[in-house]
Amino acid sequence: MPAGATPVPKALALRAADFPGRAIATRITDLSGVVQVYSAAFNFEVGGREEELTELVFAARSPTGATSQYATYAQTAQDVRGGSPLRLPPYGDEQTANWASYTVPGGAKRARGELVVRENRVVWTLTIEDCGTVSPVGCFSDTAPPEITKTQAVAELKRYAPMLKARVGSG
Repeated sequence: MPAGATPVPKALALRAADFPGRAIATRITDLSGVVQVYSAAFNFEVGGREEELTELVFAARSPTGATSQYATYAQTAQDVRGGSPLRLPPYGDEQTANWASYTVPGGAKRARGELVVRENRVVWTLTIEDCGTVSPVGCFSDTAPPEITKTQAVAELKRYAPMLKARVGSG
């Protein structure tokens, strides 16, 4: 990438090959030509249960633009009801991580871990949860697994965050 060029989010993002077994990738958003945002969800099996990891990669023209976007994403992650901070290794210049387990209107349960990181001009997020009626894509298997535990969510974030950090590099 030429010096000063804005990174291309899709090129930095995780791919189905990064996940175990036969991961199903669902492209959610690719606005790389408009606002430099790419987001995808991946469903894959871990220990007999289907998990869903959602990623978002945002690239700004400057660190200032990324800092502003990071603040928005970080506040959204922290505003999840029933949320509490997670302790994770550092993955960038700024980061926040959150665990939440709650019931949505209608009675469905949702548990998830979310990590938001800014590295120079790139902001990225990872959200891990079991598939289900309230996850972004739902389940591809026949049955929804029990909700993910905090320990499982932390382990999965620690598994995939270094991959995304390596792709983003110095942002």
